[in-house]
Amino acid sequence: MAAYVLAEPYPVWWRIYAVFGSFVPALFILLAGMMVVYTTRHRSYQLSHFLYRAFFLVVAGAILDILIWQTWPFLSIEVLYLIGLSLPICHDFQKLSTHWRWLTVATIFLLTPVLQHFMGYTPSPLQLSIFQSPQQLNPLTIAQHWLIDGWFPIFPWLGFALLGVNLGCLRLNHPNYNKAHATAIGFILLVIGSVIWWQSNTPSYIRNGFTELIYPPSLGYIITNLGMIALYFVVVDSHLNWRGFNPLRIFGHSALLVYLLHFFCISYLIAPQWQNESTEVFLLINLIFIPLMYVISYWRYKKR
Repeated sequence: MAAYVLAEPYPVWWRIYAVFGSFVPALFILLAGMMVVYTTRHRSYQLSHFLYRAFFLVVAGAILDILIWQTWPFLSIEVLYLIGLSLPICHDFQKLSTHWRWLTVATIFLLTPVLQHFMGYTPSPLQLSIFQSPQQLNPLTIAQHWLIDGWFPIFPWLGFALLGVNLGCLRLNHPNYNKAHATAIGFILLVIGSVIWWQSNTPSYIRNGFTELIYPPSLGYIITNLGMIALYFVVVDSHLNWRGFNPLRIFGHSALLVYLLHFFCISYLIAPQWQNESTEVFLLINLIFIPLMYVISYWRYKKR
């Protein structure tokens, strides 16, 4: 909502918050991959189910492009396109041996900075208005957006979905994994990644007002994220029955609904009324808006 409502320059506390917010997309995509493992094992879903889900997600992403961004779809790689692409891949990815699965994830992550260096990384991906002729579209530019410099390109974001498969398999096949070792690995990756990220000279772009530090997703960011994910993994598995997770579960059951609905509400109800507002107004709007999204999620959860 900050990109629509909050006046720039953003306050310092918001930029600090954006650092932590930068870990959310990877976790969101990782959970999508992990859920493929769970639904395959517990509900015996076949590839056809995930192809159907992928089609639905890609259509939803196209609707967002057209109605919210008012751009030609499939150009700048909305996150729903990436998740849609990843679901059937994640289904078949489970069939590989453990060795090859981890090697594939590592390869995607390590190739990301290499491709960014040799192919280049645009500060802002192409977003051609639906009121403009599509003849202006360059197929090579679109291919590069899908591969390396769109909003959520294959490198590195598919790697996080496949990592979710690996962690899902680990969790199901080894429920009593050594949490002390996982914690140590998480802290080591967090420290190493943070140092690399901090010392990196990679520019961080603010795209369309979005302040997350994921444009581009550097190697330091990726390694830091891996450390955070390992620690999340241990904390959640150590407190599975904690009641504080219940509100998150409610949101989780309606993740796609909330994702779509919050964009429509912000674009068509909030942004037309409030723009370039103070921090106080911005926070007040969120204090009303977030509980409203929760009420809608809770209603849908109870309807199931």
